[in-house]
Amino acid sequence: MATVQAYAAGARLCVMGRAGAIVRQTADLKSDIVTTLASGTTARAYGQAQTITDDRGATKERVRLAEPVDGWLSAKMVAAAATADAAPSTAVQSTPEAAAPLARELEVAVS
Repeated sequence: MATVQAYAAGARLCVMGRAGAIVRQTADLKSDIVTTLASGTTARAYGQAQTITDDRGATKERVRLAEPVDGWLSAKMVAAAATADAAPSTAVQSTPEAAAPLARELEVAVS
């Protein structure tokens, strides 16, 4: 199993996935897509990564973003940004789901 970095709240992240990273409304992999962040996009973590279990029993590490959008993505798709003071970029690809209002209150069990 791959090791996933545990990011602290407010940590600067950089999207590393070649095709970018899908951001979802909640940590659940079946939740609505908010947007897709392009590779190289910088972002800020909202809080610590959460471990979820998918339908097949596999565990996944998910990170909640505060900037440039509010949503969740796979911890495997990001790495710590090169500079701590780099501003989040806004390189997002719009999706139809992005137009829908986002649920701002999420209840997440923090272990």
